[in-house]
Amino acid sequence: VGFRATPVEASEGACRKLGVPLEVVDASERFEAEVIDAFVHATLQCREPEPYRAWTEAVLFPLLFAEADRLDCPQVVTGHFAQT
Repeated sequence: VGFRATPVEASEGACRKLGVPLEVVDASERFEAEVIDAFVHATLQCREPEPYRAWTEAVLFPLLFAEADRLDCPQVVTGHFAQT
């Protein structure tokens, strides 16, 4: 069986090749509270859950921008989320 890198390991390798630092933030508690719990609550109320929206609005972007501020980064690039 071949070696499979975790997402963090794959990111570490990519950052090493690019010569850029990697900052890893543990968002597990916030993810559970804002995404998992909301998904379960919506499902129990027979509503359509929106886990992707909850993830980006309540977890990803707030943590990303807070980390960027902490690191004094004037710009943040988010891949397919990017707008011009």
